[in-house]
Amino acid sequence: MVGEGCTSTTQARMARVNSIKRPTVRDQVPSLFSVILVDLCTATGARCAALVDQEGETVDYGGSGDPFDIRILAAEWRLVLAQFQAAATLGTVTQLFVRARDKSFWIEAFPYGYALVVHMGHRCTHLSQRALSQARRDLCREAGFLVDQTEAWTRVAVKEESGASRRPLVLGDEEEAHYLTVLGRISSVAKRERGFRVRLATGEERTLVREPLGQWYIEEERFS
Repeated sequence: MVGEGCTSTTQARMARVNSIKRPTVRDQVPSLFSVILVDLCTATGARCAALVDQEGETVDYGGSGDPFDIRILAAEWRLVLAQFQAAATLGTVTQLFVRARDKSFWIEAFPYGYALVVHMGHRCTHLSQRALSQARRDLCREAGFLVDQTEAWTRVAVKEESGASRRPLVLGDEEEAHYLTVLGRISSVAKRERGFRVRLATGEERTLVREPLGQWYIEEERFS
């Protein structure tokens, strides 16, 4: 949640993210997979995303575009991933990032031959790894897969301090708000990101990061 003191540039970015069109006609009843994929598109500005199986069949999708076109896109990139995985000289291939002149794509292997395919926004050169972390975890949980990852991030609503500092004040919405104690800034985050070490009301200490599109993420417990 962007604070009241956000700049016009940030407001414009958030307007683009929040105005992402959803398919006006679906060819299947949306599942919880669709909810997760729509959240991924909203958080990153991606045009669409799909979960596809080893045969190239789309399990579900989210974002903008014609459902048939999304299914064809997902099937074709699943085939490309399979070709890379079959090339013994490349070793183990689990992720592909393809940048074209007017569009980019992220393809990631999932257990049992499934894959996540993301059609990124115009001239997008980066996809939030925190948003991917959450989507990966949520999709695998919904599918009943085990996921091996060393870090987990969850997108959260944060009320910010007015001005340029973007200091987090409150975690959550009005119905369930938790006041935060900021312990310090974190300098190791990427350019245009703001990281803070905070103490929750429970006494736990966590890391909060604000990404360029105004999305806030909290670091969960690490596991393997």
